Amino acid sequence: MRNLTTGNVNPASAQLDIDEDAMRNTFVSALRDANLDIVTVADVNRLGLSDEDQLAWTTEQGSALYSFNVRDFSRLHTKILTMG
Repeated sequence: MRNLTTGNVNPASAQLDIDEDAMRNTFVSALRDANLDIVTVADVNRLGLSDEDQLAWTTEQGSALYSFNVRDFSRLHTKILTMG
C-alpha cells in the first residue's frame, strides 16, 4: 500500500487492481492463492467503466492496474505524459 507520508509504494504490499480484460478465473485464483492483495473491477462494481475512469480510480487508491489492453493504456500513458 501507499505510504501516506512519503507517497512511496511498498511493492511487497501494493494492491493490484485487475482490469476487466484480465479477470480470467484461473489468473485471479492463482494471484489470490499466492496471497497477493488484488481487487478485480467486478469486486468493486466498476465493470464497464472507461479505461480513463479505471486508471483514475486505481491511481486514487495508490494501486497498480493490470490490464491486457495495451493499445488503450499506451495511448493514455502518452496523453498523461504530454499533460505534464
